[in-house]
Amino acid sequence: MTERTRSMILGLDQSPERMRKVSQMMRALSHPDRLMIVDFLFAQGPLPVSELAAELGLSQSQTSQHLRKLETLGYLWAERSGKQIYYSVRHAGLKQLLKCLQVCTEC
Repeated sequence: MTERTRSMILGLDQSPERMRKVSQMMRALSHPDRLMIVDFLFAQGPLPVSELAAELGLSQSQTSQHLRKLETLGYLWAERSGKQIYYSVRHAGLKQLLKCLQVCTEC
């Protein structure tokens, strides 16, 4: 890909490292349960696994696995309070991405 082509495509940084990160994020958010988790955490703020699972109708095991993946990738904060771990969204840019995805799917 030429330098000119790279600069023409949406103005995105087309470096291999940037494209790997974008691809990784899209894969992480491609699961409907993970999308629901991120959206719900934006709306409700920090929550422990038990409350999040109950609110979304998921098992605690499923919820924990999704949270662990999102945290490992750096999209969530995890903060221990007593015996519980509270999760919150780390990047405000994810909110814009979710809004954009909703608009794109309304067609």
